Amino acid sequence: PVRADGETDTTAAEAGLNTSASTGENVLDPCKEKTETMGGELDAAQSVVGRCIDCASQHDVYSGFIVCTVCRMPVLVCPSCVQSNPAQGEYHCSRHRDLKELYFTVLTSFTLEQLQAQLAGLEELVKDSASHLEQVRMQERQQRALQKQRQYDAKRKACMLHQKASDSATNPADSANMEREANDNDALSAKEQTAEELSIGAQLGKTRRRTLRKQIERLQARIAALTVTTPGTSSSASTNQAQCESTVAPIAEAVASTAATGAETSVADGEVQYNPKTRGGWGFWKT
Repeated sequence: PVRADGETDTTAAEAGLNTSASTGENVLDPCKEKTETMGGELDAAQSVVGRCIDCASQHDVYSGFIVCTVCRMPVLVCPSCVQSNPAQGEYHCSRHRDLKELYFTVLTSFTLEQLQAQLAGLEELVKDSASHLEQVRMQERQQRALQKQRQYDAKRKACMLHQKASDSATNPADSANMEREANDNDALSAKEQTAEELSIGAQLGKTRRRTLRKQIERLQARIAALTVTTPGTSSSASTNQAQCESTVAPIAEAVASTAATGAETSVADGEVQYNPKTRGGWGFWKT
């Protein structure tokens, strides 16, 4: 290359860079180097890192339509399992696999017996979660006790360190006691960490119980709707409809005949009379 003063610039040539760099030659390709370092191209089976949650076959393609019906998280399901799924559009992630036969969003495709079985299973899970929640509350009380004990031990240790620092001579027995107390504090911190993990699990348990209760309410409403429309109760509905028709029919006939003749007509539970103040000139009064 020629500089502005007319002299030839040999710095780039001395450094090993020439004009071929501008044309794309001798340019390092990190992807190519990585492939060569790994020993060649990966085949299709080795490049798939995920597995189907149902059949455990290799599959790593997420879909916006394949999500958990409980928490709406994406789920890995292969195309064959999607086609063979009895409840189309209903999938369950690894956290909610125990609800695979009990929790569904669309309830219209199930019979009354299936809905009742789902309701019984969910109620049993709610009872189990209630007992688990009681255990978690007890563990939370233990956690608060451990925290108070740890705070007390920390204050006591600070006072002892301050006292030992002020003394010129240190007793070996006191040093052993301080070391033992430090080990006890470490054990308390480990227990406290375990209690914190249990507290997080308690929050998840409360959320799960709330979700199950909402599903139970949906199932109860659906079962009630199916019970009303069953053949066993259709006779009572038809009886009520017949009673309404028998009550309304005499009044309708009386109104029609009165409008045709212009005379007053009495019916079983009311009297039809002409009233110019009402719309149409007809009104009803109790006798």
